[in-house]
Amino acid sequence: MPWKYNGNIIKPGKPWTDDNGITHPSNWNIWSYTYKTGMGLVWFEPAVEPPVDKRFYYSAGVPKLLEDVAQVDENGDPILDLDGNQIISIGLRSEWIKKTKKTANDMLEKTDWYVLRKLDRAVEIPVYISDYRSAILQSCTNIELAINGAANLQEFMALFESVDGAPPTIHNWPEEVE
Repeated sequence: MPWKYNGNIIKPGKPWTDDNGITHPSNWNIWSYTYKTGMGLVWFEPAVEPPVDKRFYYSAGVPKLLEDVAQVDENGDPILDLDGNQIISIGLRSEWIKKTKKTANDMLEKTDWYVLRKLDRAVEIPVYISDYRSAILQSCTNIELAINGAANLQEFMALFESVDGAPPTIHNWPEEVE
């Protein structure tokens, strides 16, 4: 916790000069509390900001945007990339739909060989594998619908909360099969 002199933070290990032009040594921090306050130093407790959920906020009170935003300059003209396309800042909705699709694809990939085997050699896909793959696709659809259905950031954040012990909506996937 820092000390201040005339509103300026005085750093331990650094000399400081008072209003009388006296430079105090870098080991001033070994002085007693009473001596420090007698020299005009004031102890202060910096405000402790509550932790911020970085999934939804850049910093305290600065939420991430839910929707994509087309970037414009101070005149309202589009900001373009090197290829001449307008730069788009991706919002949480697009970010999580992309993550959801990737999760579904990663889960499906583990059983893709059954599909290839059926195409190559006409070997039927076991029902439990077909059911599992269908459940993955249905979960993906349900999660995307929930993401798109969130009217605001609070509703979007609620998708990450567990209700009555059920998995959060955003992570509600079928259990893997072997």
